[in-house]
Amino acid sequence: MKKAIMISANIEQPEEKYGSVLHHSIHLGRHGCVFWHINIPGTTTSATFKHPEILKAYFYVTSVQKVLYVCDVDFIGSIEELDEKKNLIQYVPQWRKDDWKKSLKNPHGFWVLITEIRELNPPKEFQHFINFEKKRPLEAVPQTYSIIDDPEYDYI
Repeated sequence: MKKAIMISANIEQPEEKYGSVLHHSIHLGRHGCVFWHINIPGTTTSATFKHPEILKAYFYVTSVQKVLYVCDVDFIGSIEELDEKKNLIQYVPQWRKDDWKKSLKNPHGFWVLITEIRELNPPKEFQHFINFEKKRPLEAVPQTYSIIDDPEYDYI
């Protein structure tokens, strides 16, 4: 089975952009791609993402407590792993540009380059997803992300 990543999206209110899939989707529509930043709490240094083969992401939206979106992914990794950083800045939403600049100086967390965002049909509970390593349903909502088996759910 293929791997995917489940990412927690903090909020879905229009006035909050950092964790909003909606605002990232708007940026993607205007620029063709969008970067999502996964901050890893407690880390201050760069790490290599151990699953570069992942091409799909699912977003768990905490405000509704469901997995609402599935995304196609072109890249997941630290900013150090990216080529052509200057050309990629167009895919960084305005509200994330400071994080991008800080990452250039002091890499931390992972950047996810998303090429398409679609709604799941129907939305799913997080327990419907299988932890890739443990081969059993997720036991808790991921704090930042979880590696899962890609269930290849239908989408709108």
